[in-house]
Amino acid sequence: MGTGTNTARESAPAARGDRTSDVVPSTGDVLTTSTLTAWAWVRLGEQHGIALAEICDAAGVSEGELRDPDGFLSQGAANRVAELAFARVGPGAAMLAAELLDRGHFALPELVVRSAPTVGDSVPRACEVFPLLHRGSQLVHELLADRAIIRWQCPPDLVVHPAYIELVFAICVQGIRRETGHDDEQAAATWFQHDGPSSAAEHQRVLGPVRFGAPETRLELSAATLALPLLRASASAHSSAISVANEALRGVSAPLRRRS
Repeated sequence: MGTGTNTARESAPAARGDRTSDVVPSTGDVLTTSTLTAWAWVRLGEQHGIALAEICDAAGVSEGELRDPDGFLSQGAANRVAELAFARVGPGAAMLAAELLDRGHFALPELVVRSAPTVGDSVPRACEVFPLLHRGSQLVHELLADRAIIRWQCPPDLVVHPAYIELVFAICVQGIRRETGHDDEQAAATWFQHDGPSSAAEHQRVLGPVRFGAPETRLELSAATLALPLLRASASAHSSAISVANEALRGVSAPLRRRS
């Protein structure tokens, strides 16, 4: 599952989310990946013997920079960390990592999503705030009569490690379980364009039905899942979170629309 990226350390630290530049000046690498998401590999490493120093070395940043919740890594750095986790833990690394993140880990984006009334209301919100966690790729929401489809769209010149894409979808499904109280809830279907492992048992356990080598990368949620209420829904918290998220998204993405 390698990406063919340069394994050399970067000379620039992780950029903070409030910087105006989205590029590491010394290398020209695009800053794409929030350290909040990259921290999933740290949690995984704690259980599988991957030292934090190894992860920092792969990313080319210090421990303090990796711990900075406002920081962003270049895509090359994020890919190297994902490859380290995949190589040491195996093809189920992303599934295991998603289950280790604490509730509230994603702060503002998570508050926007989990304070919505239902899963169906939260899905488009998740797509809207995704640029706060990953720049360059998009999650695109399509609502159909019997299901919703969330597509991962990425420009061809931006190479994202497959394990990172798997991690994002696993986090989505894990979030649905936590916020609805339905611990066995799964996606109706998950497609990945990349090739899969010889056994997809771990992916099926976390996500549900999985197809690798598919025409596109997407997550499908059934109408029944979309109708589930969120346990921590709050109209006031949702409204306030949207206001703050719009400020954070300024210059990064289109503003969030207020829904009735």
